[in-house]
Amino acid sequence: MRTPAQGGSSRYEGNTNLYRGLLRRCLAMISQLIRYLVIEALIDRKRLRALYDYLNDESLGIVADRYGLDKDTIRGMASRIRQLGAVYLRIAKYVIPFVIEKVSEVVTFKDGGKWAICGLCGKQILVKHLGVVYIHIDRYHSTYVEKLVGSVIEDLRKCCRQGYR
Repeated sequence: MRTPAQGGSSRYEGNTNLYRGLLRRCLAMISQLIRYLVIEALIDRKRLRALYDYLNDESLGIVADRYGLDKDTIRGMASRIRQLGAVYLRIAKYVIPFVIEKVSEVVTFKDGGKWAICGLCGKQILVKHLGVVYIHIDRYHSTYVEKLVGSVIEDLRKCCRQGYR
């Protein structure tokens, strides 16, 4: 049996509205994952690289030592993705390189990580934990985050059309 890419018929060929609906739902679900990864990259891309290495079957201890992070930090990021659904861990392996390539850090830390300065609005944030910075980016800069999410999704679409990666 030939696949649609080889000129064969698609299961959804007769009902294009069903196919478009499924595609929209998949992109909506993946966009939640991409949004989380984009905000993490805006805060600290090093954590995202560590997560990528961990998801690609490297030892948690080795990854934590390489990037100077706690094991619990990396495990917590993976757990947050797993809460979306188990399949998202597999998807994250392929999406993280696009996010790292597209997004640059906007948060700088001072006084050994006690204060964070947002590069988008200049606000100084007292860092009790990184969740405070995450909430600031998510709440006050959501339009910027959505623009980045859209550009990452567009890069993924281009990559899928070209058939590589």
